Amino acid sequence: MNNKKEDAVEKLQSKLKVFIPISGALFFSLQILFLLLFEKNKSTLFFKGIFLLDLISILASIFLIFHPEKYLIYGIICSTFTIFYTFAPVNEITIVLCYMTSLIIFGDQGLLKKRKILVFISCLSSIIIIIVIRIIILKKEYIVRLIETWPYIFALILMYFFISKITATYKKNQKYPIINLNNYYELTERQKKLIESILQNEKYDTFARDNNISVSVVKKEATEIFRVFDVFDKNTFQLKYLEYTFLWNGRKLPKKS
Repeated sequence: MNNKKEDAVEKLQSKLKVFIPISGALFFSLQILFLLLFEKNKSTLFFKGIFLLDLISILASIFLIFHPEKYLIYGIICSTFTIFYTFAPVNEITIVLCYMTSLIIFGDQGLLKKRKILVFISCLSSIIIIIVIRIIILKKEYIVRLIETWPYIFALILMYFFISKITATYKKNQKYPIINLNNYYELTERQKKLIESILQNEKYDTFARDNNISVSVVKKEATEIFRVFDVFDKNTFQLKYLEYTFLWNGRKLPKKS
């Protein structure tokens, strides 16, 4: 029963990996079209900035159609929009959504796991900076905007609370997250051997030399590994699966502490 549920989730995720970048490219294309058709003053910094960001987002979405495992790019785009919207005449909920989306994506890629105190201080500082900038720009109007936005923020906090609670419960029940590479039939034996090398934080050229292959081949093999495990690169792989135990042919793969 659990296997059927997991298969259904994996199928849905694989479809979404294609749907999201396609819909993103379409959405940002429509936004550029609407800007060109309905924006009267095309000489403003806001118009130029949003036009440039939309154009970059279209190119990024097209890239992600062919490389869906690189979805850390979504987080970078959302962070860029957060910074831009902080200085722009937009609704506060737009800034909140962009900011929270970027954090969720960075968290999924494991970038928020290490140095949690520093991450917390950085997030809190960035929120304070955004609020101060908005107060300077909008003055008294900002209080009205916050009051209007609060119900949405409250709803987002509730959703985050329950999602994090469900996730924590799942991890608690799982106790020892284990990845058995013998079940990953889409990976070759050499790719599984490369995973062991990555877990020990060895350089690609060391693996290439030990296995009599070129560094470019190793990088291609690594890219396929990152695609299977839904991570951006070597660093995010190590961070995301920091707490996991990897097994291969009945033995536990060592990690560099």
